[in-house]
Parts: sequence; C-alpha cells; structure tokens
Amino acid sequence: MQEWGSDMVKENILNSATVKYTDFLLATASGKIEGVKGPGKLATPFEKTKLAAYTLGAMTPCMRLYAFIGKEVQALLDSNESSHLYKTWIDNYSSESFQDSALQTEDLLDKLSVSLTGEEIDIIEKLYHQAMRLEIEFFCAQPLVQQTIAIVTAPKSDESQPENQIARMSSVDLRNTWGVLSSQYTEEYEQCIESILLTDKVEKFDYEGLHKALEQLSDFEKRANSRVIESGVLKGLNLEDIKRAGERLILQDGCTGFFQSIINNENLNANVHVLSYCWCGDLIRSAFSSGGLDVLNVHANEFVYENSISTGKIVKKVESPIDKLLAFSDILKNSSSDRKGLTVYIGDSVGDLLCLLEADVGILLGSSSSLRRVGSNFGVSFVPLFPGLVNKQKECVEGNSSSWKGLSGILYTVLRGFMRLLLSVILRNGNLVKTMDFIEDYGFYVILVLKSQFLIFQFSASLYSMV
Repeated sequence: MQEWGSDMVKENILNSATVKYTDFLLATASGKIEGVKGPGKLATPFEKTKLAAYTLGAMTPCMRLYAFIGKEVQALLDSNESSHLYKTWIDNYSSESFQDSALQTEDLLDKLSVSLTGEEIDIIEKLYHQAMRLEIEFFCAQPLVQQTIAIVTAPKSDESQPENQIARMSSVDLRNTWGVLSSQYTEEYEQCIESILLTDKVEKFDYEGLHKALEQLSDFEKRANSRVIESGVLKGLNLEDIKRAGERLILQDGCTGFFQSIINNENLNANVHVLSYCWCGDLIRSAFSSGGLDVLNVHANEFVYENSISTGKIVKKVESPIDKLLAFSDILKNSSSDRKGLTVYIGDSVGDLLCLLEADVGILLGSSSSLRRVGSNFGVSFVPLFPGLVNKQKECVEGNSSSWKGLSGILYTVLRGFMRLLLSVILRNGNLVKTMDFIEDYGFYVILVLKSQFLIFQFSASLYSMV
C-alpha cells in the first residue's frame, strides 16, 4: 500500500461505496444470500461447490472490470510519460498476470456452474449484476478532478492595467479568499442538511413538508452568494475571457450529440431548458455555442459588466431550490397553451428535489447521499429508471391505464455512466412515448440541470451525466 502512495495510518476512512461492496462480498462468501437458505455446515462437496460458485459470481465482475479498465487506460497513455499518480495502479491491472487471473476466475466460475440447476444459475446471475452495480457505484463515488476555469489563471490585476479598468485582486488574495469561502460553504451546507433531517421521518410522501424544509436551504444558498459578491472575487473578469473559457470546456463524450438528437428530432417536439446555479450564464451559453447548440434556453444568474469587465455583482435569477422551482413553473406557464407537455427533469443534487418531483418524470443522476437522505425523510421513493420504464410499458401492453404524473413522490434513478443509453430509450424517435399513449402532438420538455460550486465552474463535471 505504501508503494501505491497510500498511508494506512492516516487514510483509514473507507469510502461508503467500498464498504458496500466488501460487505456484499463477505455476506455472499458466508452464505448470506437473499432468497437462499443458509448453507449450514456445508456437509457435502456439492454444497461447498455451490457456495464457491456464488462467491465467484460476486468476485468476477470486479476482476473483469479492473482488468478491462487497466488495459484500456494503459493503451491511452503517452509512452514517454514514465511517472504519474496512477502508474502503479494501471501497471498492476493492465499486466498480463492480472489479465490471466481475471480470465482464470471466469473459467473457474464456468466450471463450477456446470453442475448447478437453472435456479442456482439465476442466483449467480443476480449476484453478478449486483456486484457490477456496486463496482460502478464505487467509481461514480470518486471525486472528479478538473482544471479550474479562469480563477487559477493570472488575473489582470497582477499585470499593468488601465487606470479606469475595474481592479481585480491579486492571485494570492484570490486563492486565500476562495479557500475561506469554500470551507465556510461546505461546513454550513452540511449543517443545513443535518438541520433538515432533524424532522421526523414520514412514511407517506410529504411534498409540503419537503418544500418548507428546503426553504432553509434556499436561505442558506442566498447568504452564501451574498458573501461571494461582498468578497470581490468575481470582480475584474473580462467577458471575452469568460466566453473563451466556455468554448474551451471539454464536454463529455456524447453530450453534444445527445442535445442535437433531441433538438433535431421533429417528432419529439422537444423544448430544452438548462437550469443552473452558475453565477455566469455567459459561460454556459458559450460552452453550448461551441457545439452548435445556440437554441438551448439557459436560465442562470448573470454577471454585471462595465465595458465588458465584471463589476463583482450578479443579477440574481436562480440561487436556490425555490428559485429553480419558480423558473421551472414559469417555463411550463410560457409553453404553448394548445399542447399538453410531458416534462422530464434531470438533476443530481438536493437543490433539484422540488423540480424533480414536480416534473412528470424526474430522473436522478448518480447517488447523492444528501438528496437521498432528505428525500427519504419526506417519503420520496427511488426506483431504477430502466425497470421503471419496463413496468410502465407492461401496464400499457396489459391495457391498464398508464400515465406519468408529477408529484407522485417517485424519482427514477440512473448511474451517470448510463445516462445517454437510458434516455435514448425514452427519447429515440419518440417510439416509447407513442406506445405509452403520448401521441405526437404532445410537447416534450426536457429540463436539464447543471450546477457550479463557487468559482470552480464544474460545468463539464455536471455534463458527465450525459456520457
């Protein structure tokens, strides 16, 4: 572990996703498997073989996934790059020995499964799927590290400036001030969430109670924004620099194509709106514009400029969960009155909860623990998106009345990496929409959510959801 750069003395707090997988693996190896009677004393060789097969069913996805990722990443590395943070990790999992181990594990699983019944094979399949899901959740739980936009570049206040130009604080002061603001935001945000969770947990969906609770979060977000404005860290940014930064943002693979497929699909009749806490709408618009997506409707806060230089103030439009809900409601009110729209809202944070629940279809990206804790506290149910779609389809085929309705208290969940695939099930050619009695003259409004955290505009991190 020391060779891999990990200090076990200092780094002893396991990621919750890691704990989930290890607990699952240990439970499986102990014979504690859902729907399976305990193994007892494992008196016969057959019982021992069956448990070994179950355990390998839970282990094999990890081996295969790591072997695959290691080999794929190794192929992308520059041959001249001899040292980097993940070198040992990549070298280990891309090595021939590990590739052979993964293959041997799969071969052994195949051999042990030969004598099993169809029912027992089904159990292994379920264990395999569960293990792969836990592994994907582990990778999704890792922090995304990206370059900071604009803030870490040398501000013009460090160079010679015209006397009449708005002054910007020095790089040192900027970083120090940002550090204080960031720490204060994180601490108070966690306190606010814990305060919301002090209310008694309810069994039935309580939208009104949730709305009232999130008013606390809204007040906090607005106070935090006021501190940022008063600090002066937003002062002195050049509009052209901001636009160039937006144009250079690298969107995740498939993001641009995803939006284009929605916009260009005439049968879908979709209006696309982007709601964001971002302080600077110009940054978002320029990022989309670089991909030929000027038609997207962006709802965000805006910088105030003088001679194309930011004054440090913002036009406050979308600061909080309540603001997002108001913007969402306004979008629906301003939609064509002669068409009934099916609304799809995609979000990933507590600030999106009210809009997710108001929409006909609320899709939750990733596994935000804060959102799930707050939602569960007020009776919100979380259903995997794909099985949810299949169940709706079955209801339609069986002739039962089936419709998507807002305020049902149900959110559909999807891991980030599968967003584009699963949305294509809903959107592609409007096929599923038609089969579920949402005929062509229904408007289809897709509300996509982006977020930013203070001066690190985590735009591409939000768009990771489109992969």
